[in-house]
Amino acid sequence: DIKSIKKIIKPIGFHNVKSKRIKQVSNIIFKKGMPTTMSGLLQLPGVGHKTAACVYVYAFKKREIPVDIHVSIISQRLGWTKEKDPKKIWVDLKNNIPTKSWSIINELFVIHGKKICQTRKPKCEICPITNYCPSAFSF
Repeated sequence: DIKSIKKIIKPIGFHNVKSKRIKQVSNIIFKKGMPTTMSGLLQLPGVGHKTAACVYVYAFKKREIPVDIHVSIISQRLGWTKEKDPKKIWVDLKNNIPTKSWSIINELFVIHGKKICQTRKPKCEICPITNYCPSAFSF
């Protein structure tokens, strides 16, 4: 029930909205089965491109590039994209990164973004890829 879902997910924030969505999506999956394509996942209520791509990569072990804040910022800093919109960044990355590497980009960039290439204040002085980063030390 919604009350139980709210209690479980409260620490992640927006639990009132998310609990209703979780219940709604769960009912759809129970009745129709789990969609296994990106287009199918995107048809689920409240599921956007990043969430669909994460499910596709982490649950189905398929190749895709989930674009979150870390992927966006690091891709921009490395000069891999000039775009700000996640879907446009996704297009740039898919056009320039070998398909075999798509599934690891998100995980690597999240780790790197949390520890070194932080959103507000990157730690360029300890970054192992400063030689490849046109934005290094410009903060």
